[in-house]
Amino acid sequence: SDWQNTINIFANDSALIQKSENSFYYGYNLSPLELSRTVKALNPGEISLVLQKEPSLFTVVQMVKVINKNTYLDYDLVKDQVKEIYYFEKRKELLNKYLHQLYSKYNVELNKVDE
Repeated sequence: SDWQNTINIFANDSALIQKSENSFYYGYNLSPLELSRTVKALNPGEISLVLQKEPSLFTVVQMVKVINKNTYLDYDLVKDQVKEIYYFEKRKELLNKYLHQLYSKYNVELNKVDE
């Protein structure tokens, strides 16, 4: 496709900061507001104009698919987010366990101070 050809042309360009393919984004996570509005106006298959996010930082977006609320997503779209959430929760669990061990070992008691 033309989109894939364009990506291939710019893939090795040193000016390219980030390339994202087959990514899933929530509308509320898109910024600035101009980008969010532009993406919401796209139909599947359409490609945005070049948008300036910051000075010397530009974005081009292709709307691949619109996913409505309360719809199950393909695992491939969310697997990175699932991994991120899993690792975050696992770290939190291990940290809480470690802190509990430290509290027990050193007989630490935390008291809330009323102001």
